[in-house]
Amino acid sequence: MTDALVAAVGRRTAAVVGALRALDGDGLRAPSSLPGWSRLTIACHLRYGAEAFGRMTAAALEDRPAAYYPGGRDARRPGTLEPAPGEAADDVVRSLDEHSAELDRLWSRMAPEAWDGVVREPEAQHDLGPLPLARLPLLRLTEVEVHGSDLDVGLDDWRDEFVEVALPFRLE
Repeated sequence: MTDALVAAVGRRTAAVVGALRALDGDGLRAPSSLPGWSRLTIACHLRYGAEAFGRMTAAALEDRPAAYYPGGRDARRPGTLEPAPGEAADDVVRSLDEHSAELDRLWSRMAPEAWDGVVREPEAQHDLGPLPLARLPLLRLTEVEVHGSDLDVGLDDWRDEFVEVALPFRLE
């Protein structure tokens, strides 16, 4: 099942990146359907999620703790929702693609038994809580499916894997 989820994340991410690449700077900075968030805000958020899940996966494989937001959610999250100083909108999309590809490579190379590992966060920095490593693709699929729709660029149909597996997990 994990392989199917990783593949679904890859397909949806490719659709999101493709839709974002088709936009010019004004289109990227335009409002999304998520109140208060532009399409660029969503791209930054998805980029950060790909980087964070990659970092957390690597740490879990080495049985080390890793925080989704090192230094704490309140301090770190605001900066993850905007481009870095001097970073152009299309650079954000390129970086989203690169971080997503790195995450896909990491997840695609994992042995089946590696998915039994546990993601642990440092004490007092729990955003996700301890959870099986195999849950990260479910969480990532939720991000790319829901925020893909939020972009308001025609990616409104959710994939079967999300509806059948990730959505019930999230509702639980």
